[in-house]
Amino acid sequence: MSLLLGLHVYSTLSSATAVTARVGDRIYPHGAEDGVNDTSWVTFGCDLVDAQYTKDGHAYDRHEVTIKCVSPTYEGALELAQAVRDALDGNLYEYDGWKVTDSTLASGHESFDTQRYCVELAFEMETEDDV
Repeated sequence: MSLLLGLHVYSTLSSATAVTARVGDRIYPHGAEDGVNDTSWVTFGCDLVDAQYTKDGHAYDRHEVTIKCVSPTYEGALELAQAVRDALDGNLYEYDGWKVTDSTLASGHESFDTQRYCVELAFEMETEDDV
C-alpha cells in the first residue's frame, strides 16, 4: 500500500493554504504542464528506496520524495520551498490500510534555469501497512 505515497504528497500539498496561495492548483507529479513558465509551480516524485521485511512479512518501506519548487523570482522560489517544507516536514498520516510514519527534510538545493528559480527538496519518508 505504501506505493500510494504520491497520493499523500499531493493531498498534503494541495490542501496546504500556504502552498496553494503561491501555486493555485499547479502541483504536478513528475513534470509541469506546458505554458506555466510565467508562474510558480511544484513537481514531485516518490522513489521506493528500501523495503524492509521481517520473518513475519513486510515491516515498512523507506522512500525518497523529491519536490521541485519553481518560480520566476528567487524570493518566490524560497517562500514556496518553505511552505512545502512546513506542509510535509513531520506530516504523519494514517490512511485506510497504511500510514506515513516518518517525514523529514533530508536536503535542499537551489538552481536557476532559463528565467526560473528552483529549490529542490528531498524528503525521507517511511510508510507501514496498517495491520
